[in-house]
Amino acid sequence: LKLAKNAEKIYCPEDAVEIAKKAASEKTKILVPRAFEKISNDCYATSETPAYYKGNKLYEISVVAISDGKASIITGCSHSGIENIVKNVESETKKPIDLVVGGYHLFRKSEAEIEKTALELKKQGVKRPAPCHCSGKQAKSIFEKIFRSDFEEAKAGISLVF
Repeated sequence: LKLAKNAEKIYCPEDAVEIAKKAASEKTKILVPRAFEKISNDCYATSETPAYYKGNKLYEISVVAISDGKASIITGCSHSGIENIVKNVESETKKPIDLVVGGYHLFRKSEAEIEKTALELKKQGVKRPAPCHCSGKQAKSIFEKIFRSDFEEAKAGISLVF
């Protein structure tokens, strides 16, 4: 919350505006991206992606960085499906996808479902997956098996270059 107090702008989904207002200063602009929106040089926010979690409709946004002609994606929990987020970003940027870091929301999925998702991301051209938090240990293991040396270990304290 300390970072939000000093932020000029906060990008968030519509359903998180009230939470953002509580965390921000009066000077902070709270912005809801309605389309793929430029945040700064080579950095974008995706439009709100609708999803359902525990029967409740919610919206998520992701952050996209463009570097060396490739797109890297930072996600939240990917309730709408990580493969859908990748597809949308690729469609918007027309760039190959390098790094996808964040929650893939696979922790309650079967081994077969996780493998299907990993193979789909590989088919979509994702170079370096970095699943964390709500992805689950099993997903990390399967993604590492499928992507081998391109798999990125995402955890607290690491640095990822993109």
